[in-house]
Amino acid sequence: THVKRPPPPPNCVPLWGSCKTPSAACCDQCAFCHCRLFKTVCYCRMGYPKC
Repeated sequence: THVKRPPPPPNCVPLWGSCKTPSAACCDQCAFCHCRLFKTVCYCRMGYPKC
């Protein structure tokens, strides 16, 4: 069964884009905001399984 994905949120962050602000949402439903270097560098990356 193919589930239709909801449209990306307005002002969303593309893959590998900076998502440091708390309100930032990744455009891709399968992406999540990943932070490193004591949460100084945050970016959207793929990673959710079964997506």
